[in-house]
Amino acid sequence: MRTLVQRSGIAAMALAGFAVHATDFGPLMEVAHSTWPAKTHLAVVADYGRSAAEVQALALAAGEGNRITVLDTRNQSGVEKAYTLIANRVRPDYLVLLPKDRLVWDGSFAATQVVNRLAFRGIPTIATTPQAIAQGAVFAIGEATGMNLLVTDKMIGTVGVILPQRANFVNSVSNYGKGVATVSVVASR
Repeated sequence: MRTLVQRSGIAAMALAGFAVHATDFGPLMEVAHSTWPAKTHLAVVADYGRSAAEVQALALAAGEGNRITVLDTRNQSGVEKAYTLIANRVRPDYLVLLPKDRLVWDGSFAATQVVNRLAFRGIPTIATTPQAIAQGAVFAIGEATGMNLLVTDKMIGTVGVILPQRANFVNSVSNYGKGVATVSVVASR
């Protein structure tokens, strides 16, 4: 009996931890959906093996009716292949940076490369940290921004992107629709 109670407690803590983790993408997706309601195809460049939980949290926040294409990247040459695949084959509406990915995180050289090259192809990037704005993301909101919506002053190459109004948001777990976005993984090796 005691083991069952302990396991239940551990499972509850794990689920609570996942819910807390998932809230980081809630405000980001709220702003994305209200700013670009017709844009439903997201791309992520990440080491999927290590960032699957973050991708799942993003899928939960994005909600049903959206799709996420993950370019599974394990090294620098994979990053170069990833933005070529995104620009030429995947063609998403926008890119989302994962703040804790091993290779392409907010502030990393790899993320700067991806964000800037995709911006010149007309694909904007959004994120959850202030570092992403310095790298060329068009807006960022999350725990790292204090739930303040940060909007870029200078857009690099991205033409015709409507930017959201600056605002403060309450941290919420709401998602776009019931359910979870569809996730597909493409190897960029």
